[in-house]
Amino acid sequence: MVEWQLPKLHTRVRFPSPAPAFARNVRARAKAGASAEALCEGGLLFQATAGKPLRMHYVYLLRSERHPKQEYVGLTTNLRKRFTEHNRATSPHTSKFCPWILVAYFAFANRTQAVAFEKYFKSGSGRAFAKRHFKK
Repeated sequence: MVEWQLPKLHTRVRFPSPAPAFARNVRARAKAGASAEALCEGGLLFQATAGKPLRMHYVYLLRSERHPKQEYVGLTTNLRKRFTEHNRATSPHTSKFCPWILVAYFAFANRTQAVAFEKYFKSGSGRAFAKRHFKK
């Protein structure tokens, strides 16, 4: 039996030949020069075990360009769309401080972990962490 390996960016995951359809598709697109962004477009990744779509949850930190001391922490499954909404002033909480800069974002496969991290990030120690690690 011939073994097939995923590209080096994955850690020691091997599939017996032939590889599952979802793995062949990712490998073919990676060989064709598709960016990592295109491989997980729209926040969807594939689990190696089941081949089911996995929705990523993003916790993000924004900073206002006009008011640099004003920051915003949020949670979304579509980071690009949400960032665009903030800068188009469709959100009442962030419209007064447009335009926004994306300072950092964190991706989670589990919504519960993402919500817990967002809650931490909005706490005093989370804000201190952000201030210390994401200086202007």
